[in-house]
Amino acid sequence: MNYFKSLFDVITSYVTPGILNLSPNIKVIKAGKFNHDLPIWQIVENENYPKTRNKLLGHASFKTGLQYTIDFIRNKSVNANFNKVLVVTAEKVEEINYDIDYDCFDVVIGISNIGLDLGAHKHAMEYFCKEYSKNTTGILVLSNSSFRPEPYCFSMKFLSLTSLSKTMLGVSFGYGPRYYLFKEFHLQSFFLASNIQFMYEIFSNINVNTNNKYYVIRNGELKITSSIYGKGGISVCYDSSNFFIADHLKRQLKFYDHRLN
Repeated sequence: MNYFKSLFDVITSYVTPGILNLSPNIKVIKAGKFNHDLPIWQIVENENYPKTRNKLLGHASFKTGLQYTIDFIRNKSVNANFNKVLVVTAEKVEEINYDIDYDCFDVVIGISNIGLDLGAHKHAMEYFCKEYSKNTTGILVLSNSSFRPEPYCFSMKFLSLTSLSKTMLGVSFGYGPRYYLFKEFHLQSFFLASNIQFMYEIFSNINVNTNNKYYVIRNGELKITSSIYGKGGISVCYDSSNFFIADHLKRQLKFYDHRLN
């Protein structure tokens, strides 16, 4: 049944395009101050997700959830080194009541659930445009609760690569989507890092004002990677021991997810 539903969603993702010029509602839940000398870590979470959950990927199951991000912050792995922004997506922003420890974050906003995680990242960046542009270090990290933070992801050995022109960083890559004949190489969007200027430039090219998963994958996740190459940039993936650099688009018939290795 899930196979047929996914196939139906793929077909409708072509028939029903995203809704253009749809403005999200935004509610400030915690109004903290930005330290403009520090990098920014922007985290997106949906109000309906539990603090921990099992994520199925093929026949594999992963423990994910925002609680792992909170534990990482509480262990002071990045507590003093990043501005931490939590973006909570909700159907009714005015009535949002998400039970989570907001003290771990410097700024918290609620935002309409438009375009899933990538839409929330895009709209949050636009909302904080002035604050983000004042950041002198220029590093912007985007993640969601499918990502379980590890120290290597936030090491300057890795993040210092954002100073390279037109470079996007990730910690996992794949060939997808699964139900497409030709699978495209792309960075997994649950963790992306770049300098603020290039991140804005890439996200300004995507329109994901719909909650059709496959529309968002094709016009968001895949387009992010193709836009990097279209602008003469490179993507770099780092999994704590190996660097993977792809400087051109690739396609293949077989689905692949780096997390399954």
